[in-house]
Amino acid sequence: MNSITKVVSTKQFAGDDAVSTELTIDLSNLTEADVLEYAVQTLVIRWQGSARKAKSIPATATYTAPKPGTKGTGIITRTALLNKLFGAKAPALIAKYGDVDKAYEAVKAFIDDDTDDPNTTE
Repeated sequence: MNSITKVVSTKQFAGDDAVSTELTIDLSNLTEADVLEYAVQTLVIRWQGSARKAKSIPATATYTAPKPGTKGTGIITRTALLNKLFGAKAPALIAKYGDVDKAYEAVKAFIDDDTDDPNTTE
């Protein structure tokens, strides 16, 4: 793979009409690791865009790379997850454990605990 040609549309400014360009990207000077690094940089930028839309940016996150040309699944913060699961009771749960991370870990531990699961075999 030495080059890739794509037709792209580009606007000079937001209100302008898009100009169609047949763009050839010459990859002959890059190794496979270089191309992967470009891909990772692009995915980091996509994740950052999703993270900025959340109410808070998490200290740790996992981003599942979407197929090219598709939208990512986005991210959900621990606060948003607890709010989705517990609704109006989420603030009380967070207060009970002292902070969002401790509340999340408590809920996760409860979900992961299969000691009372009749389908679990030991």
